Amino acid sequence: MSRITGKKHYAQIMFILLIFMLFTFSGVSALLLAVNSYRNIIQSETETATYRNKVSYLREVIHQKDIKGQISVKKIDGNDALVIDVSEDFAQYIYVSDGYLRELLAKKDADISLDFGEKIMEAESLDITMDENVLDIKVTDADGAVYS
Repeated sequence: MSRITGKKHYAQIMFILLIFMLFTFSGVSALLLAVNSYRNIIQSETETATYRNKVSYLREVIHQKDIKGQISVKKIDGNDALVIDVSEDFAQYIYVSDGYLRELLAKKDADISLDFGEKIMEAESLDITMDENVLDIKVTDADGAVYS
């Protein structure tokens, strides 16, 4: 009789261990899913913040000087540059060079070089087109994402 009871006892312990392992596996799986979901949300928020920073900076600069004739597009060393007339003698240049969006305040007639500007943020390229009064700006970051 004790032999039958021992087998029953062994089966009960195995059943309890199996349920415990199943519960542990379910808990760890749920935790991993939550961590992965959280990681995706953070990545999405980071991308959105990057987009807002790059685009809002350019948008603010343009809105501050949004007077007819004060904004133009110029090629400097083969790169597009946004040129904003600040005064009669000075202009603000916004362009991409060496992996950064840069800004430079210089005399209009000065011979400028792309490495003179102050680094604003990381960017791979800046494509600017201006048709009459419509300005289209596209900023490409190091990952290849395009912001406009």
